Amino acid sequence: MAFFNKLNNVARSAAKSAAELANDAIGTGKIAMKIKREEILIEQRYEEIGEYFYKKRNEGMIMPTELEELCVAIDISLATIKELEELRDEYKDSPEIRMDDVPYAAEDCEVFRCATCGKELICGTLICSECGSHVTES
Repeated sequence: MAFFNKLNNVARSAAKSAAELANDAIGTGKIAMKIKREEILIEQRYEEIGEYFYKKRNEGMIMPTELEELCVAIDISLATIKELEELRDEYKDSPEIRMDDVPYAAEDCEVFRCATCGKELICGTLICSECGSHVTES
């Protein structure tokens, strides 16, 4: 009988240890989920900040050069989306349109250099972030 009592105690101890480990795992999992939730909230706030300044820029607020370039990039993307939506609508009515007819996409964008200072810039940049010169793609 002593053997079974000892075996019972060992089993209970093992079960208790397993339960504690499971509770620890659940606890760390809950913490990880809370961290992820906060990270998602931060990303949403970043997006809200960006959208706020983009709208203010469109209302006439003067932006620092770096923000202006980002706003211009958004303008270009919005214009591209509009063109693609129009093309999509045309394509629905006329399946003869080929992919060659699709306007440039952002991934087709190539870098170029500022003629004044030589800084490498992406297409769509209007003002060099290094020297402030107005630039044109060459």
